[in-house]
Amino acid sequence: MQIKNFQNRELSSDVAVKFRKTTLDNGLRIITEEIPYSKSFALGISIHAGSRDESNEYCGAAHFLEHAAFRRTNKRTSRQIASGFESIGAYSNAYTTKEVTCFYARALTPNFRKTFEILFDVVFNPAFNKSDIEKERTIILEEIKSYDDEPEELIFDYADKLLYGSHPLSNPIVGTLDSVGKIDSEALLKFYKNHYTPGNIIITLAGNVSHDELTNEVIKVFGTKKTNGKQQLTDSSGQSSQEITPFKPQRLEEVRSFQQTHILLANRVPGINSPDRYRLAVLNVMFGDGMSSRLNQKLREQHGIAYSVYSTLQLMSDCGGLYVYIATDKKKAAKAEKLLTAEFNKLLEQKLIKPELQRSKEQLKSNSIMALESLSVRMQNLSKSEFVFGRQETIDSIIGSIDSVSMEHIEELIEKYMNLKNWHFVIFNPNK
Repeated sequence: MQIKNFQNRELSSDVAVKFRKTTLDNGLRIITEEIPYSKSFALGISIHAGSRDESNEYCGAAHFLEHAAFRRTNKRTSRQIASGFESIGAYSNAYTTKEVTCFYARALTPNFRKTFEILFDVVFNPAFNKSDIEKERTIILEEIKSYDDEPEELIFDYADKLLYGSHPLSNPIVGTLDSVGKIDSEALLKFYKNHYTPGNIIITLAGNVSHDELTNEVIKVFGTKKTNGKQQLTDSSGQSSQEITPFKPQRLEEVRSFQQTHILLANRVPGINSPDRYRLAVLNVMFGDGMSSRLNQKLREQHGIAYSVYSTLQLMSDCGGLYVYIATDKKKAAKAEKLLTAEFNKLLEQKLIKPELQRSKEQLKSNSIMALESLSVRMQNLSKSEFVFGRQETIDSIIGSIDSVSMEHIEELIEKYMNLKNWHFVIFNPNK
């Protein structure tokens, strides 16, 4: 088996780990972060396909496939898959986002080869048995119905409909009752053949397993597979080729059977590839992410009108959303909206103070670095960085990017994105 590309370098000058990348001649990439002092590892198989790669008619297919893969392989039943992992103390799971599907496992280092073999069987040998598909459909339909009882989940799906219009990014990752009802084994097999191809897959590992050992195992079972001519649903940058059209701000209100009024404000912002990435992250922390943020201090601590109030930033490769959420008593909803409006206006009208900027940057650095203490996060970041940037972000580069955010950067973002006239409003009013 020939190797097309090979890299080996230290991840950071002050961290005793090694980052290595190998690209096989079929396009499959293997990236590891060796951590010799660890006694375990996190192994992931990431596919550059998520809900944005689906048609609107069959939205939910990527998520459905993720579920179905654990149902049955050509050599294992779902019970055998579960018992196989648990018999060696391994934990396995998977998730689907708008852009990526990831299957992963955590286990102790001596159990690497067995963990590897089972996870590969799940991802690369799914059976798509019709009776299993029907069982899994029922489970997913119940999952979709459960969101009707979780307003904080549901309201974000409503906001994305407004943010992204007819683009597949507007669809819920789990799909809808109608679309999931249409997805059959043929639709899953078609999605699988189009997207689960070597050049669209990255295998990542963080922990105490050598890069060479992982690479050798991959070559044994996968190195001879060739790309099957994946349909080009993305452009050269890895972004969906369908245009994300401009939007007009809307206000959507619905009466729902909830106990509280739920309010979500949403605005579209640039994606991870934008130079505004870390600047937006700092602004988000300052405005609504954390106990000392402006929103929490004003609406919860000073006025006591909400238990849950925050802002959050969700970035994809080429676009993203900045959201502000609050849940409050119906009688306090008008006051909550008035206070939110006042905080937005305060950002626009008053100068920021340096201690507030510094606090936000320090908090963001701590959150970023402490998250990397998890092997699972490290493993996931390896594929995410490769898919989005084609390179790895080091801890030093992350800290440097955050430190470089200036007061002028934040003021520019406020002027560009924080005028409420350009935001969507989604409101769920209780029916009592």
